[in-house]
Amino acid sequence: MCKIKINNLTWDVYGVEPDNFKLKTGDGWAYGMTYFDSCEIYIRNAQISDELLHRVCRHEATHAAAFSYCFDTDDLSEEDLCNFVEAYGPEICRNANRMYRAILADME
Repeated sequence: MCKIKINNLTWDVYGVEPDNFKLKTGDGWAYGMTYFDSCEIYIRNAQISDELLHRVCRHEATHAAAFSYCFDTDDLSEEDLCNFVEAYGPEICRNANRMYRAILADME
């Protein structure tokens, strides 16, 4: 597990087995899930390629950043998306890389 801090919210990040109930969706199983109510992120730590693990970490870090900065994604315009990435993209990538390294370390 690792912790990341985004806009004064601390997120717990867990690398979990592919059949962990926290990855269960209505349609099947996810590679990663972000739970806003508890500030928790769960990412699959097995049977996943290195590149996909990187992508999932970036994806879930983006969900956490959007929530942490109260970014409304319901009526998202292209300009809103570009402004968000411009403002928070570097932080999202730093957090995603930290998550990736922590999950890899737990797998060893």
